Amino acid sequence: MDTENLDLSINEHQLDDEWINQPELYSKWAINAADARRDYDEAKAELDVMRAELDRAIRSDPEYYKLTKVTESVIASTVVVQPIYKDLQKKVIDAKHSLDVCSAVVGALDHRRSALSKLVDLFLADYFSKPKPSKRAKEHTDDIERKRIRKPRKDRG
Repeated sequence: MDTENLDLSINEHQLDDEWINQPELYSKWAINAADARRDYDEAKAELDVMRAELDRAIRSDPEYYKLTKVTESVIASTVVVQPIYKDLQKKVIDAKHSLDVCSAVVGALDHRRSALSKLVDLFLADYFSKPKPSKRAKEHTDDIERKRIRKPRKDRG
């Protein structure tokens, strides 16, 4: 899965665009997760079939596998060291990793949706607006500024 270009950040100045993009982004990764689940299940099934085939082959011709004694634990140990079994096991591990990554992104997108909701709440509460001084504070600041401008500076002249 290509997560390198995945940007889950939120631009609080474009909440409308962020909300418009959220369902498409979520849908894409939910589908990726479903595909990854299918790939994992298929790889696991393929591994199980190979285990059964190797088990049967070992039981039917233990000499080919250089076994002097045929027990359940010997057969199981012989199965897992076969190169084809190791290759399929790696395929299962890789498929599981892809599934875990996609599931993590879907979880992150759930958190992103919650964050978008909270940011909208903050926006509606004027959290992002510039602070406005009270009328009294503005008058006081204006008085100070007028006095500062009118007052002659002693360092001039």
